[in-house]
Amino acid sequence: MSYFSDPYEYDHETINEVFDDNDDNLGNYRIGHYEDDEFVITYVGKGNIKVRLNDHFKDEYHDDYFTFSPEEDDEEMFIQECEDFHDNESTLKNKNHPPVPKSKKCPVCGKEGGK
Repeated sequence: MSYFSDPYEYDHETINEVFDDNDDNLGNYRIGHYEDDEFVITYVGKGNIKVRLNDHFKDEYHDDYFTFSPEEDDEEMFIQECEDFHDNESTLKNKNHPPVPKSKKCPVCGKEGGK
């Protein structure tokens, strides 16, 4: 399992302070809010974290906080996204399973790629 940062306030200023424009900023991220002192995850994703977080300002997945884990390996990002999806499925706004690459299977549920 990857190490995730402590939650940051989810706003453009914070995103621009945390992520450098010159880096790929690859990894996994989680978006959420607090309920009774517990961080409730409402969206999980992977890719260029800075770009993806800024994109979510325009859609229904925006929330109060984000946390992230840098990662450059595509396979590791895929595994983490699947684990995050299944671990938090009941609180996620996006109920679609993360895309599974061809010739791969979800390490949690076994969903096959290309289907």
